[in-house]
Amino acid sequence: MIEAAYKIIEDLLSTLNNVLTIKSTNIVNPTTTEIVVCDPLWAHAFPCSLVYNGGNSFVVKSMVFVNNSYTLTLSGSSYNVNEVTSLKAPTFYHGTTIATNTELNKTQTQIFPIVYLYEVLNETFFSRRSTNVLERESNLRLFFLTSTPKAGWTTDCHYVNAVDPMAQMAHLFIKNINNSKCYNNVEDYNIVYHAKFGNYDREGHLTAIFDKEPMSGVELEITIQKKKENKCTDC
Repeated sequence: MIEAAYKIIEDLLSTLNNVLTIKSTNIVNPTTTEIVVCDPLWAHAFPCSLVYNGGNSFVVKSMVFVNNSYTLTLSGSSYNVNEVTSLKAPTFYHGTTIATNTELNKTQTQIFPIVYLYEVLNETFFSRRSTNVLERESNLRLFFLTSTPKAGWTTDCHYVNAVDPMAQMAHLFIKNINNSKCYNNVEDYNIVYHAKFGNYDREGHLTAIFDKEPMSGVELEITIQKKKENKCTDC
């Protein structure tokens, strides 16, 4: 059965590693914990950035880079050093901007970060009788976005707390594709940086595309080449 493009992206995102590898932990007090990691993945210091441990959620209050490691200060109670610590996985959306905006506004739960697959899609399918190992070639636009304040942030704040973490998630997504035998390696791709995500021209971002709340992040322009089932051994 030919799988829809959005399902391919959804499946790739579902296997995105969101578990932090902890080097050391310091329980500062009952509601504050410091963890040291080599790779913070897409963690960032803003109230919507959540870390999970032992069934409890923690807010990342600060993140400092020292001696080739990152120290994350977490706010929350009952941190357990014996439990896995993970980031909130992205919430996936797909559709036209109008339809997705409507869906976002109906959602009451914590959704950020989000990954949005822009539709309408453009795909090329190859004959099953062809010697070509590919099933299809999909030209996609994916947006990796997180929430930001309505005002008060400089451009640097947007980059540190939103754009750079979302760019990191996009690169990890590419790594996920390249680790799978189901796809040709993605060697080249394009990333567009959006501090204050929205419609833009040469002077900057002008109007919001999604009006649920302000967002920043990156746009990933990518061509994914999916192999035929008989050429894919780990699907």
